[in-house]
Amino acid sequence: MNWQLDHFVRVVTDLDAGIAFYRAQGFTVAPGGRHLNVGVANALIALGDGCYVELFCFVEPDKAPRSHSSWPIHARGGGFGSFWFFVTDVDAEVARVRAAGVALEDPRAGGRLRPDGYEIKWRLAVPAADHLHVPALIEDVTPRAERAPPFSGHANGAERVAAFSLAVPDLARVRDFYSRLGVPAAKMSETSVDTLVVHLDAAQLNFSKIAASSDQPGLQAVELATTSGSRMRFPAF
Repeated sequence: MNWQLDHFVRVVTDLDAGIAFYRAQGFTVAPGGRHLNVGVANALIALGDGCYVELFCFVEPDKAPRSHSSWPIHARGGGFGSFWFFVTDVDAEVARVRAAGVALEDPRAGGRLRPDGYEIKWRLAVPAADHLHVPALIEDVTPRAERAPPFSGHANGAERVAAFSLAVPDLARVRDFYSRLGVPAAKMSETSVDTLVVHLDAAQLNFSKIAASSDQPGLQAVELATTSGSRMRFPAF
């Protein structure tokens, strides 16, 4: 696989409050700018592995399409959203994901206007709502270095993503998808009857079966490795 972990989304309902909270937790937070035509603004937390955390906010909810993949999370009051992998040919990867049995939207254009006026452009594809074990895919049109903020360190020592935890209805479906995608069996392991671990390069994806129909599937937690060699959970807001 030639996918590279790119970023994960933390939906907040008040961007200024979100920025203040994460700065108080020892993170360096940079303004990201405005997503075009959807009433969204964001702020970014860079990590040393090139990945970043996106604090994502519908600052003008009346402009936001209700079909947006992050809208249900906003409507619940915020929380973790999608996780994203960088690819160099989104059209080819969409075809490969579809061949693995997953509904993925057609690639489309996206963009963001940075506070300095630079317009960042990319192409993206997002999985259907019932395929939350599958990352969204992004291919840069403008240089990725213009989209991803530079890493300057964090007071709390956070350095890189160590693991994701995701809740899914069906572990067999997850194993089948990543197998079809070419992840070898040696990189997938069941630590218990209700947990499946998938290793994608430096990213460890921990899938657990949702305990009840009322539980929300999708990204549940992110662990960060620190400069001291310990781990910390990305704090809730």
